[in-house]
Amino acid sequence: AKELAGGKEGVRTVVANDMDARATEHIKLNLIHNGVGDGLMEVTNEDASSHMYSRRARGFGGLGEDAYDIVDLDPNGSPSVFLDAAVQAVADGGLLCVTSTDTPVLGGNNPETCFARYGGSALKSGYTHEMSLRLVLHAVASAAAKYGRE
Repeated sequence: AKELAGGKEGVRTVVANDMDARATEHIKLNLIHNGVGDGLMEVTNEDASSHMYSRRARGFGGLGEDAYDIVDLDPNGSPSVFLDAAVQAVADGGLLCVTSTDTPVLGGNNPETCFARYGGSALKSGYTHEMSLRLVLHAVASAAAKYGRE
């Protein structure tokens, strides 16, 4: 965030959100510690899905070009519950970055849970990482397709 908020051309605002109030206070302290100027960073303490739904790009009340250019989805665990909101919050031509630390589920330990979260089941195999990536990409593509955001 420091590099993005450093005044690079085209960067309007960087928004950091966390549902934990203590985490948002630490984010604010880190901004001060790293010398990130006022006005470039916005720190919010909200439910991530609600925040992204309020910033959706298209549809009724859509922000169009004022929607997020980049959405970096990095939850603790599965990103699946946030994908619907995230694909709507990113502007046309924008970038959606997704991180998943849902390794046991994507690694084949819970095939039923994997199917519920990602629309497919993982198998324990030598190609688990590739299969996990494909399952996450499938979930993102399915969420985006519902809104014509392929």
